[in-house]
Amino acid sequence: MSGLVQTVLAFIKTHWDENKPILLGLSGGPDSLVLLYLLLECQKKCKFTLGIAHIDHGWRPESEQEATQLENLSKELNIPFFVRKLNPEKLKGNLEASSREERLNFFRELSKKHNYQAVILAHQQDDQKETVLKNILEGANLSSCTGMHKTTQIDGLTIWRPLLDISKKALLQWVEEHHVTPFFDKTNFDEKFLRARMRALIIPELSRMFGKKIHNNLLSIGQEAQELQAFLQNHLDSCLQSIETGTFGSFLDCNQQQNVNTPFEIKYLLRKVAERERCCLPREILTKAAHHLILRSANRKFSVGKHSIFVDRGRFFVTSKVFTALPQEKATLKDSFCFGNWIVSVEDYSVPPEKTSSNWKAIWNGQAEVVLPITRKGYEIGPPKMNTPYPRTSSLSKWWNNHKIPAFLREATPVIWVDDDVVAHEFLTGRQNPPQLQKGERWQKIRIVRKDFPFVNFVENE
Repeated sequence: MSGLVQTVLAFIKTHWDENKPILLGLSGGPDSLVLLYLLLECQKKCKFTLGIAHIDHGWRPESEQEATQLENLSKELNIPFFVRKLNPEKLKGNLEASSREERLNFFRELSKKHNYQAVILAHQQDDQKETVLKNILEGANLSSCTGMHKTTQIDGLTIWRPLLDISKKALLQWVEEHHVTPFFDKTNFDEKFLRARMRALIIPELSRMFGKKIHNNLLSIGQEAQELQAFLQNHLDSCLQSIETGTFGSFLDCNQQQNVNTPFEIKYLLRKVAERERCCLPREILTKAAHHLILRSANRKFSVGKHSIFVDRGRFFVTSKVFTALPQEKATLKDSFCFGNWIVSVEDYSVPPEKTSSNWKAIWNGQAEVVLPITRKGYEIGPPKMNTPYPRTSSLSKWWNNHKIPAFLREATPVIWVDDDVVAHEFLTGRQNPPQLQKGERWQKIRIVRKDFPFVNFVENE
């Protein structure tokens, strides 16, 4: 058994769960074609089922014919074959990035439909060097200069890359020895594409100017970056588990992370919070946010595309929601109705239900409730007025400051009013209601839910 077959077989035995099929991404180039035949050899030892997926990028006139040839090969091998043709004119933005996203979407669809455990790809050692250098030149943080991983998850899609330790030279030698005829995609040598420029110009020129080959150094950087990433993942595991995601977005309370105090650790955690919301933090904003987090600054806001970033008293928030102003007029509570972006519902009880009083974390998650005694005049819901006394003589604003309520949630969350100028309840602290409102013969449970809360199906009562 050849060394290449042993490498792939060892990988399959380590990761295959023995029940699910595997999907091969096959371009028809030398790397993926070699991987196909290596997998066929591995099937003699491991009885896994294989499928083949091919993307016709439509970049070259001959690509359609190549797709047909691969389909015929798959039929000869009795392997299911799936193909998708792209229209380059309909792809937006960077052609390479858009095509990659289309490939992943295609793989994801097939994996879901046919229950593939993973998509196995033929990226090899030379691809890894290029990826590491690309990440460095694009300014990736240290733990992200890893290059590609042998196993990874991309939005729920499992990717396997068993050839990352194998050189391109070794694969081409296998092609020659086994008389296999791969396709050679001319776009791989077209210098309008970054990968082709790196392969043909940038890496050779860096080696020439530096006076020695840089290939192994790039691989070492990628390997050590992976080790750093694994260390941070393990070292900060409890912090990562503390990231909370709700209707508004994701947040991390660093006040609860007593052993995290260096900028490096904090910036790593902030990136992870932002990743939950598909937000890429620019280095300048990341540095400022970490600085204000360490200082425990209040109410700092940054914008990154459609996302808003808030730093407030040791807590870090990322959201893509728009905090629209509440209606300025109060509304009398009734069975169910809308108040701004909130759905309000009221239930009456003759026996007091279990008392509940939600806090700002419940609001962040999209819903909150409170139980109050029914009063003669009834309750209204309305916007908060910061100078209003609460719970007795101190202002509502001071009350919230004392309880470190995130500033950006205050204007976005309604309060319950009784009479014209008395706040019966605010939802952000989770504290007990004022003493004068603790007694009653009948009770109301008042619940507020964001309109965009999952599974909300609301019909307003007339």
